[in-house]
Amino acid sequence: MKFAWMMNAGGMAGVMSWIVSIPQDIIKNKQQCHIGEKPLGMMECFNQLRNDGGISRIFKGSSPTLARGYIVNLVTLPLFDALMAKWS
Repeated sequence: MKFAWMMNAGGMAGVMSWIVSIPQDIIKNKQQCHIGEKPLGMMECFNQLRNDGGISRIFKGSSPTLARGYIVNLVTLPLFDALMAKWS
């Protein structure tokens, strides 16, 4: 029971970390791909994205990233805990 709980906790931690990181990552990517004389600022990028499709535009297409975040951390947290218990 404890192992299953730990796996789910790890997976949810991965999802939550990506939910926080995705908006910043999308804005950074938009800044990097911008072609123009003047670089775009963070708020300028955010406002463009919001005007293009609302707040949900920032999270468009993020399902595969969230699924990957869940699976990777589902394995990582219990593995880390097991290794630390063995080496402590």
